Amino acid sequence: MAYIDIARGVLKDNIKSAIYIDDNAREFHQNELTGSQEEQLSLDLYSKFRESGVSLESVKYYKESESDSQWINYCLENRDLTLLDWQLEGKSGEKQSLKILDKIINTPNIHFCVIYTNAENLDDVLKRIVTNYSNFTNENFLEFKEHAQNIFGEEFDFSEFHRISLGRNDRNVKKEIGTLLKKYKNEIDAFKDETHITDNICAILKLSTLSLDIFDEELNHPLPCPSYINPNKYLIEINNTIISIFKKKENEPSKLLENFFEHIVNDIDSYNQLLTMDFFNRIFRVGIINKNNSINFSKEALFDHRNRLKKEGLDAFYEEFIKELLVEKMNLSLRDTKSSLLSEEIYSELFDENNPAKKEDSHKMNVFYNSFLLDKKDSYINFGDVFKFDDEEKYVICLTPLCDCLRPQEKIKRNYFFAEGEHINLDDALMLGDTAFISFLPNGKVVRWTDVPKEESKFVPIYIKPIQYKVLKDRDSIDANGKIDLYYLNKEGEPKSKSVKYVTTIRQNYAQRIANHAFSYPVRVGVDFVKI
Repeated sequence: MAYIDIARGVLKDNIKSAIYIDDNAREFHQNELTGSQEEQLSLDLYSKFRESGVSLESVKYYKESESDSQWINYCLENRDLTLLDWQLEGKSGEKQSLKILDKIINTPNIHFCVIYTNAENLDDVLKRIVTNYSNFTNENFLEFKEHAQNIFGEEFDFSEFHRISLGRNDRNVKKEIGTLLKKYKNEIDAFKDETHITDNICAILKLSTLSLDIFDEELNHPLPCPSYINPNKYLIEINNTIISIFKKKENEPSKLLENFFEHIVNDIDSYNQLLTMDFFNRIFRVGIINKNNSINFSKEALFDHRNRLKKEGLDAFYEEFIKELLVEKMNLSLRDTKSSLLSEEIYSELFDENNPAKKEDSHKMNVFYNSFLLDKKDSYINFGDVFKFDDEEKYVICLTPLCDCLRPQEKIKRNYFFAEGEHINLDDALMLGDTAFISFLPNGKVVRWTDVPKEESKFVPIYIKPIQYKVLKDRDSIDANGKIDLYYLNKEGEPKSKSVKYVTTIRQNYAQRIANHAFSYPVRVGVDFVKI
């Protein structure tokens, strides 16, 4: 079976619940009708989506609905696809649409959004989205804009910058970046100096955004940058949410869903997202506990087991035990399933040896392999957590066993074991792979945890030296900013502290390998030979 057929099948399996948000939408309980085009559109969408096996609900937008958390939760929870009108207040309301779009992008379960609009100029819609999703705060947008005007002049034509910014994922456009950098070398260098931007491409993208007067200061900036843009197809990917921009009159209900499927399969590199969806569907169908692995014992048996653990002082570990058990059951239930997307046929169809992966993508893949980004607000430090020192480019990873981290007051008196790490070059890291004690972090860095510089002889023993830090009572949880203070004694025996910020959590098997090596350090045997 060809990739396009498998991809369409995965999309159809994944998209089961959709919602249409419009200021003139017809809700199912609505009795009084206005006769608007969108009221009939709501009925037609419902009918055509149902024929395709998709449940669709129409929800009317009212003024300031985007600020109603209950309304937002109702609209977005457990939805696979959102159809969002662009002008939510007649011929305006774009800002309100952007606020809802931001909620969609930051909702984990939503993969797809269609901006479904009567607007004639889709370029304006695209530019407005890209301008706001540019990782600016209100303050540095105004500051950077002033720098750009001072350097280039207020009447400067940034059209070349716009074209490269919007075509950042097009190979032919990328080839023109070097020419643009040479043409405006002095100006771009001056802008980088003023703004402390180090990357040329980033500078070009920022300059393009700054020259557009469609930055909405009322939005909750900074908003993340797109990871993919196709300006010709009006397709954007932000934070793993794929956003399509469709005209209503060119995508009537009978064609909308099919056009959307074709759009995703043909116009974006959606293989990774489809693979994730495919396995999600398999988990949903197979279930963590199926008929052959059902919980056929009583709740009393569970509570008796927990009671025994309580008596042994291990009650805090019980929840982790249950979660690990269920995850393992899920893994076993998936073992005998097969994904067509992972077949040899699809590999042969899609693999292009003339288009190798970029180093940055290999880094991202290793981040996916070895770490999770967790919400650590008000949480204790845990095994595998990585933190960065506030005042220096140095990192620590927690190596204290999980069972001790769950009850730090009783088990370890809030004294945690860590290993310290420093940056390592990405090229070196990719060459070393799993032969070294390194971690790939979501901030774009790679950290080595060994205490021997890589420049030294390969024959020098590699050690990971465990270091102990303490956290204080009533200050032993990570705050809302991801920060916590670690305390230690300096060489003079004086108590000192360092503030660190949470970066990521290394997967258990990777962290355990580091811990095993670190705790072999204290039992090493020192011997001396005569050296010349």
